[in-house]
Formats: sequence, C-alpha cells, structure tokens
Amino acid sequence: MSQAYYRNAHGCIAVYDVTNHESFESIAEQVTSFINYSPTASAKNIILVGNKVDLAPEKRQVSYEQAETLAKRMGMAGFVETSAKEGNESLDDAFNMAVVNALDAMDRQKEDALNAESQTRVSGS
Repeated sequence: MSQAYYRNAHGCIAVYDVTNHESFESIAEQVTSFINYSPTASAKNIILVGNKVDLAPEKRQVSYEQAETLAKRMGMAGFVETSAKEGNESLDDAFNMAVVNALDAMDRQKEDALNAESQTRVSGS
C-alpha cells in the first residue's frame, strides 16, 4: 500500500486469511510500514483481523494463538477472528474498536494542542 494513504489515517485494520499462511506472514511488514509512516497516535490504533474462520478447520493454516502473539508483540490495539461471509459480530467489534480508538486519539491530540497553547500564553506573559 502506498505510504501516501497513511498520512491522514487514524488507524488501521490489518486483515489476513486464516487459511493462507503467506497472507499472515505479510502482515508484520505491512503493519511496520504503517507504524513508520503514520502519526504516532494512529500507529497505536491497529486492529488485527483473521478472516475466513467459517471454512473447515483442516484448511486453517494460522492458529488463533499465532495471531494473538503477533498482535501482542507488535503492540496492536486488538485482535479478532471473523467470517466476512457469515457476518459475525467480531467484524463489527473490530470496526467499532478502531473507530473508538481513533476518536479517543483525536480528542487527546486536541487536548494536547490546547494545553500547549495555554502553556505558551502563560510562559509568554
């Protein structure tokens, strides 16, 4: 993905296919790129989503534990598994988590800017 997309991002949902280990292996590189090229607050708002859990268990190539470990190691904001086909609630949870985290980060940025502005006024007086 182009780094230009990261500039104004407020978060990221990184999706891999639980039946395709290559898609999982590429997540770390993509998330690292997002972290390196996005604002600090946005880099902390990454949700890892394992998709296609509706497929037969024998097709699974990435375990829940492997993905959970990656999410923790990379300091992601959350991890869920879902099925876009079945439309289960965990997909909604991932989007809701990302939105709430983004709004919280935006509020913190506004507070920080106001605090910096008031400190500048006080020290300038």
